[in-house]
Order: sequence, then structure tokens, then C-alpha cells
Amino acid sequence: MRMSKRIAILLLLAATSVIAGDFELKSAAPLSLAWRGAPLIVAENAEPEFAPKPVVTRVDALIHHVWRADDKSKTRIEVATGEDTFELTLVRLVEADVSGLVRYTFTVPHAFLDGCPAEWIAEPEGKTGKAARKGVATGTLGPRDIKNANLITYLRVHHPAGDLDFDFNPRGWWTGEKTITPHAAEWNMRRTAAGYEFSSAFSRTMAGTLQEFKVVIRRADKRPVSDVHPRVANRWTDGYRNIFRLDKDKIHIERDTLQFRVPRDGWYMVNMLVGATDRPIGPCEVWADETKKRQMPRVAPGERDTWTLVARAVNETITLRLRGDFHLTAVGVTPMLYENEDYLFRRGWWLSSQRHPGDTLPE
Repeated sequence: MRMSKRIAILLLLAATSVIAGDFELKSAAPLSLAWRGAPLIVAENAEPEFAPKPVVTRVDALIHHVWRADDKSKTRIEVATGEDTFELTLVRLVEADVSGLVRYTFTVPHAFLDGCPAEWIAEPEGKTGKAARKGVATGTLGPRDIKNANLITYLRVHHPAGDLDFDFNPRGWWTGEKTITPHAAEWNMRRTAAGYEFSSAFSRTMAGTLQEFKVVIRRADKRPVSDVHPRVANRWTDGYRNIFRLDKDKIHIERDTLQFRVPRDGWYMVNMLVGATDRPIGPCEVWADETKKRQMPRVAPGERDTWTLVARAVNETITLRLRGDFHLTAVGVTPMLYENEDYLFRRGWWLSSQRHPGDTLPE
């Protein structure tokens, strides 16, 4: 097949409508999305501009990948529709000496948001936006009310056709306020002549930069806005701290089983200090529920080593199994991610592992 014909077919796929539940993906490139028949996303743009010819691959019935590459930047985009969810995931490498500003914007029409009562986590600008409990503001979107919001992380819209959530930080607070790229996950909302523009941007990028984010739009969560991603702690920026080292009231030791009582369910890092003065120990298999067995190394007589693994607490209890030769001298347990902090933790950032042949961008 000639390349021009192949590109034409791929571009035709980009314009093919895909309906999944409440969402209809009208086009993957440029992005065009409807919700319950109403236009929801009507435009997208980037600075510097995207490569002119996208290569669109329909991975399956619900997932499209978009690859754009030229001498200025390389961009991988995944758009996915589900029964009640739409996901937009992007990673973009901008070369050095291309642009001092990197920005991505998608536009929601006035007709979709004007007059809708809303709740959001951000810094509101408008006449009647009121800060509520737990940092959630309320107001009505529109030209004479709430037009703008800075550093918006969550938006719940009470639309006549049903409530809808915009999640701009679906990882939750566990990564801190920034991602691997400064300001990459910071979003602003502006009501302009074109519609409501949602933008993620950062400057001082002449040396080149990496932009990455995920935006999830879905049928409104049943929980209050403040409870969807509660800010328990900044797990990325703050060092892990031991809950306890060795506490007889919280640790139950049997022959080949250890159980730890912890404050709440979630994922923890368990560090076991091992060793004996009079004999070698190990090797030893160690595992927890929902994790694979790990072969821990041998430790020479008189030496110490740390056996480390990640374990999930269920019903406020971590259960470890050990098979082999071991001798524990200390145990440390530190929280990595509590169960209610992030609903994406149990799956990958990308829904599909399929990649364009020239795609070497990070995962």
C-alpha cells in the first residue's frame, strides 16, 4: 500500500464517529467529542503547533492513538471512550530552541456550560464564586458569573442532561502538586469568544521540555467533590516516614507469617532488616496478597541486609508470607498510597500498550 493511501485511510479513521454509552467521539484528530448528543469538546490547539499530519490508529472499538512528529516536537495522544467515561492522555517532547511556551488547550462551547451550577477545586474568579468546606468553591458558570478559574483540579457541572465531572488531576495528590514536568498538570479555565478554554501551559522551555497529563471526563462521582481525591499527603515530594519500626501491639508473628496492623487500607512499603551473627540466612521467598513472590538474597554471617517489598493493606492489615531461611531484627512500614487517594493506581497511565513504530516517548 502506498504511504499516501495509508495516511488517507488513517485520516479517515480520525473522522469516524465512535459511540460508547453517553460519549460520542466524533474525531480523534482534531479532537471532537459529544456527550448525550451535545457538543462537549469542539476544538483543540497547541503551542508550538502540532505536526500538520497526524497518524491515527484505532486500537480497538473504544481507543484511538494519535501520533504527531516533526522536527519541532513529537506527541503521543490516547483518546478513549467508555460507558460513562472519556479519557485524554498526552505526552509531548518539545525540542530545544523551538518555543519559550508550551501549551495544550481544548475548548468546550458556551452552550454546554453557560448557566450550569458547578462545584470545583481551584482559585475562582467571578462575582459569586464562594469558597465552601474543604476548599470546594461553588457558583454558576456564565458571562455574568463564573468565567475563569486558576489552577483547577476538579470540576463538577450540574448539566440539564445530567451531572458531569472533569478530573484534571486523576492521579490524586499522591504525586504532589506537580508531575515530572513543572506545571504540566496545572490547568486554567477561561471563558473566551470561542468558548470555555481549558489550558495546561508552562514557560521557559527554550531548552526543550516534556509535557504530560491525563484528563478524565465522566458521569459525576457519587462522592462529594472534596472526597474524590482527598489530600492526605504529598507522597511524591515528602519522604516516606515509618509508621512504626517494631511494635508488639501491632505485629503478629507466626512461624512463616507476619501480620501488621496499620491505620487504613492502601499500599505500603515494608522494609525488613535481616541477618544473624552466628550463621548465614536466606535465600527466602517473600510475598503478600496480590503481589508476586520475591526471592530475597542470602546474607552472610555477621552482616545485615534489607529485604523490601510493596504490600497492600486490607481491613487495616498487611499479611506477609515467608518461605525459606530468615531471621528478622527490625521491621519498618511506611505508607505509599492510601486506598482512597487515587483510583488509577491499579492500572497503567495508558490504556493500550500499542505504539507507533517511531514512538520512543516515555510511558
